[in-house]
This record gives sequence, C-alpha cells and structure tokens, in this order.
Amino acid sequence: MLRSYERDQNWADNEEFVALLPELGAGLPIYALLEYIGIASFNHNPRQLERLVSATLLDLRLSLIFPRPSSEEPLAALHDEIFIKAYEYMKQRQMSYGDAQVLRLAEEDGRHDLFVTWNARHFRGRSPIEIITPAQLVRRLKLNASGA
Repeated sequence: MLRSYERDQNWADNEEFVALLPELGAGLPIYALLEYIGIASFNHNPRQLERLVSATLLDLRLSLIFPRPSSEEPLAALHDEIFIKAYEYMKQRQMSYGDAQVLRLAEEDGRHDLFVTWNARHFRGRSPIEIITPAQLVRRLKLNASGA
C-alpha cells in the first residue's frame, strides 16, 4: 500500500519505515485506510485496489482501529461518530475532518504512544500522543538498536 509512490520525495524513508511495521505491532485507524483507498483509487482499478489493500494489511501485520460505538442505538452511534465527535475535535483542535477522525481514533484506542505521519505539522501540539514522522521513527529505532 505505502510503496506505491516511488516518485515521492520521502519514498526511501517510507520504504525503511514500512519494512519495520510488521515488528512494531502498529495500528491503522480505519479513516486513514479509507483516505488512502480514496487517493489510490485514482491510479488503480477496483481489482488492483482490493489486492493492494488486502496485501498491505496482511504483509505489514497492521491492526485496524475502528470506532467504539457510543450508543446502543445504531443511528445515534453513527451520528456521534461521523458528526459530534469529529466536530468537537475539529473545533477544539483546529483540524480538518479527516485529520480529526484519524487522531481521535488513535487516541481513543489507547494502545499506542506514538502517532506516525508525514503530516506531523497537522497534528503536533494537538494531542497527548507523541507525533513523529516515519523518518524520525526509523532514526530513533536505529539509535536504540545501537545503544546510543
């Protein structure tokens, strides 16, 4: 999935980061996956896209992070999920809808202490989770491995 953009200026760093993912127990908010699918759909037919997404999730051993329903009533839970919670994040943290949804799920999940994104500037200072880029994570892991 993440390896599709060889012309990206961060491609080499992404390759290194992606190679580490299977060992990290990383989670991916469903909204981030849906955002990627939307972008990738411009360059892949539906069959290619399906294979791309399935292979990525399996190869990288990513766990998907889904919203937790806030109500027993399905329509109320859906309303809370796609509007109320996102609106509060957007309003309080001055974020776009997509960024708010991805960050909210990562925070609510509670299993991860890092949020890794190339758009770190969109998230820094807006979350109790540490926000870093893939390149920063790779450097940190190399330093830890070398005992520095």
